[in-house]
Amino acid sequence: MNQPDTLSQSAKTSWTRWIGTCISLALLIWLLWRQDWGILISNAASTPISNILIAVGLVFLAQLWNSVRWMILLRAQGMAISRLRVIQLVFAGLFASNFLPTTIGGDLVRVVGVSAYTTDRVIGVASVVVDRHQRGWHGFRYSIQFTAD
Repeated sequence: MNQPDTLSQSAKTSWTRWIGTCISLALLIWLLWRQDWGILISNAASTPISNILIAVGLVFLAQLWNSVRWMILLRAQGMAISRLRVIQLVFAGLFASNFLPTTIGGDLVRVVGVSAYTTDRVIGVASVVVDRHQRGWHGFRYSIQFTAD
């Protein structure tokens, strides 16, 4: 029999999302509260707006490229996941990586987020590990290429 005091899976998911959102907002508020706004404003005022827009645009494009690469890895394993969900998980991972002491927190967010789309959790872990390896290898290769004379 169904017990009235047990929550359904969708209600648990809803509560988990609300808790995660509240924690994220609390972390963001804490981060903003700790800033030295005088220095931040003076530095921003002396930086051309075009430089700021270019930097934000490049970060956004880099994360979109990361999501495309990761989606290719997920689809190669037969996982049916939407482009939008992959992009959301990549940006959620980026957010977590900015708050936690290491970048592993962002990887954990991606693994947990993608685990809802497969019964084989190894696929999610392997896709994140391979994606991280690809980023590391290409970054190393290009840094050697540009620093070598």
